[in-house]
Amino acid sequence: MGDTWQIQYIIMIVVGTVLVIGGYAASERADKPLDILGAVGALVGLIMTFLGILLGAVPNFFQS
Repeated sequence: MGDTWQIQYIIMIVVGTVLVIGGYAASERADKPLDILGAVGALVGLIMTFLGILLGAVPNFFQS
């Protein structure tokens, strides 16, 4: 079961990184109202990447 959790964290890191790159590109290229969606996507991707790294390194971080 431990391997399944590690695969999920790796997927979180990869998807988060893709969101950061795609969100940044979208926020630079899109017109004024739509660039906010790209920036929000990049922020969500950054949080997802950091959580994937944190939970991959310390699996029981949020458990007391």
